[in-house]
Amino acid sequence: MRPYDGPAQAQQDTLLGRIDGYAGPLASINANINSKGLELKVVSGTLTYEQTRFPFANTERGRKLAEDISASLEEMEEDGTLAELSEKYFGEDLTVPGENFTVPDPAELSIPGGEG
Repeated sequence: MRPYDGPAQAQQDTLLGRIDGYAGPLASINANINSKGLELKVVSGTLTYEQTRFPFANTERGRKLAEDISASLEEMEEDGTLAELSEKYFGEDLTVPGENFTVPDPAELSIPGGEG
């Protein structure tokens, strides 16, 4: 195992044959493969689950922004826009469980430094 400062160096070493492969966020790897036409292949499923959240200031404006954005995301999920964007940029629909993406049981998740 070799540490890297970031995924770009690991990706480059893989492309040059210096290493056999590397682990990274599936969505980012797929986006790079698809947008740059890289000669890489995903060979394993999800090793960990990463949930993205967006923080907003705990102010009236921040709460309103969070509400509006959440509503927009829910609407985009319902009308299929998120799935279309996922297919376009990541090469697969990451909004639903699939071969390379699974939804974990929340009871099995833990937050680093937190409870659970």
